[in-house]
Amino acid sequence: MNYRHAAFYRDGTRFEDYAPAIYLGITAQIENPGLVFDDVVPELEARYQQICSGSTLSWAQAACAAEAAWTRARMISGAARAAFESELARRRAA
Repeated sequence: MNYRHAAFYRDGTRFEDYAPAIYLGITAQIENPGLVFDDVVPELEARYQQICSGSTLSWAQAACAAEAAWTRARMISGAARAAFESELARRRAA
C-alpha cells in the first residue's frame, strides 16, 4: 500500500506516523479473521495507545489507516486461501 495515495493520507504526515496503525490493522486481521473491523476497534485503540510513540496521529486520525490495512490483509489472505483451495481441489481431482 502506498500510503501517500491512500484515502486516509493527510499532507505533512510521514509513513512513521501511520506505521503503528497499519501494523495493528494487519496483525488484528490475522489474529481475528472471523471478525469485522468494528469488533476489534476498542482493543486496537488500547493497543495503539501503547505503541504509537513517534506518531503524531491520535487514534481518531489513525483508525482509518488501521482499517485500510485490515481490509487489505483480509483481501490478500482471502485470495491466498482461494488459490490454495483451488490447487488442492485440482490435485485431488488428478
